[in-house]
Amino acid sequence: MTGSRGWLSAGIVLWLSSHPVPARSWWVGPAGQDNAAGTAGAPLATFRRAVEVARPGDWIELQPGHYRQQFVLFDRCGEPGQPIGIDGHGAVIDGCDPLPAAAVQPAGAGRWTVAVATMPEAVVVDGAFWRQGRLPTHRGKPESLPAPADLQPGQWTWRAGQVTVCTTAPTPPRVEICVRDAAVRLGGRSDHWIFRNLIAQRHWNDGFNLHGDGRDLVCERVVGRENMDEGISSHETIEITVRDAEFWGNDNGVADVTRCRSSYHNTWCHDNVEFGFQFDGGLHQLDDCRAAANGTPLALRPGESLAGDPAESDPLARPTLVASHCLFEATAQRPGRLEIYGTAVLRHVTGRHVTPVLRQATMRLDRCLLTGAGRRLEVGADSRLSLLACWLEPGAWVWGGQMLPDPSAAPAGVWDGSTQFGPVELDAAGRPAAAALVWQVPQPAYRGCWPPRRQRGPGNFSAASLVGP
Repeated sequence: MTGSRGWLSAGIVLWLSSHPVPARSWWVGPAGQDNAAGTAGAPLATFRRAVEVARPGDWIELQPGHYRQQFVLFDRCGEPGQPIGIDGHGAVIDGCDPLPAAAVQPAGAGRWTVAVATMPEAVVVDGAFWRQGRLPTHRGKPESLPAPADLQPGQWTWRAGQVTVCTTAPTPPRVEICVRDAAVRLGGRSDHWIFRNLIAQRHWNDGFNLHGDGRDLVCERVVGRENMDEGISSHETIEITVRDAEFWGNDNGVADVTRCRSSYHNTWCHDNVEFGFQFDGGLHQLDDCRAAANGTPLALRPGESLAGDPAESDPLARPTLVASHCLFEATAQRPGRLEIYGTAVLRHVTGRHVTPVLRQATMRLDRCLLTGAGRRLEVGADSRLSLLACWLEPGAWVWGGQMLPDPSAAPAGVWDGSTQFGPVELDAAGRPAAAALVWQVPQPAYRGCWPPRRQRGPGNFSAASLVGP
């Protein structure tokens, strides 16, 4: 009997090892309860409870709706091949809470007041996000905001425990204030997560705020909009791949700093106050990406080293970027800059109304087009630049602080024989009309949460794989 029982136990163990418990979905809904079963018909109520019960391989799925809560992930990991997934199915995660309508009182001349104990970072009035400046400008500084008597329509301020807004509407406005810092906040060692189909809006910090030592992180079809700092921001030693994303109306669209490694595919950053893509230190990749109508389309700058590790001895404090099939554009009225303070390789990249500025930089342009107003090329004496089969319209050429009479006056070896200078005639599709160009200028066009043009694997890449031949 003992022998047969031992044989039976061994058989059960063998069967379970070859038939693991299947992953399940944990549903969260606006009308859910945390003591429910977590099924689609009996969803949970809070993200916190779903995170508590999810195991490697499981998915947290949100029913359509508008959520005023956040995912806080600290020292929570999936497993290799069995990540924990969060699928929002298009749900909105909002960082603002509405104030009671009855608390909004008239103050004359189109102004309305409502009691708020501490100064908010931003307000939402009748559904419109009133940023009123950058986050670093007025965080905790009420004096940086106008006095109540000086408000114009579309402005707000905070003084002595009261928010005052100025509108042109005759009826009391609906007022909301930013109270949460991020839709997804990650810290510690949090590996193997997927974030999919989420809209993160109106947080006083980032839409997606990723800190710590998280590896194998993936964002797919996500939107970060109207957040006071970044749409998405990775820090420390985060390694992340982002596909089919859109970041707009933030202070910066993307800001990845310190020693993180990030890879973006089919991502559009537009209408952000300052930077479209900002990389301070680390290793980064852009593929089929577009930056438009930002203060600065692209910035690549030295990053801060981790605590206790001097920046000069940290190879990742000097950033490295490879960008391919991308479009960086500004406008003729407001030309932009590509700020390069590191190592950059740009292949099949179009720059419209932008000025590449190189300082302590090494940069290679391969089959690139620079066109439009503001088409300066500024190369510091401490920088290296090489061009291969590029087309650049004439403009101002600054080398080592000196204005060049024409590109041929640049140091030998910078331009190759296939690089051409002169006016660029574009056809109706926005491509160079010159038959001499055998390559095509990329024209990324935002199409919502569109499928990626090319499937790519997760990140975890190295400097050698980025700057290869």
